[in-house]
Amino acid sequence: MLAIQSLFIILLQLPVGRGCVDGEIESSAGVLYDVYCGEDWSGNDLGYYDDVNNLSICLNDCDTWNSQSQSPPCVGVSLGLYPPSVVGCYLKSLMEGLGYPQNNPNLYLVDSAKNVKLVSPQSRSE
Repeated sequence: MLAIQSLFIILLQLPVGRGCVDGEIESSAGVLYDVYCGEDWSGNDLGYYDDVNNLSICLNDCDTWNSQSQSPPCVGVSLGLYPPSVVGCYLKSLMEGLGYPQNNPNLYLVDSAKNVKLVSPQSRSE
């Protein structure tokens, strides 16, 4: 019985239902993005918004950047979710290749998305 209780406690501690799903998402402006859960593209930041903790809002910030004809264009975003020192939306000017895995909720948790028209899609198995 103790083993079952211990397993139940461990299962309660696992992060479940963060809401991120790999695949395609459309921003409110109708721009398509490829979503990469648990991956980060470090560097090449155009802007940072520390009050954003939602991927949809982060994508809208990228669209707003581009609608204002800012240069260089925003090609995607990385959304820092944990730890508190990295929480926020990072607009990206460059997102080449595959991202760096950042999916350990005890260390770092980052989700990213690339604009389908501005960045070539990458195979997740590369």
